[in-house]
Amino acid sequence: MSIGDLAIIAAAYGKLSTDADWDQYKKADLNNDGKVDVTDLAIMARKILE
Repeated sequence: MSIGDLAIIAAAYGKLSTDADWDQYKKADLNNDGKVDVTDLAIMARKILE
């Protein structure tokens, strides 16, 4: 886990499972709720800080 991983999630922020390009971004959905949001950013930040 690194700051680069956090940047990847930030770049995917706002993507939804209904978007045509979801396959490119679904790995950034860390809690598997069908959207890349602040929760996913927080999960990655926490992993980096541990």
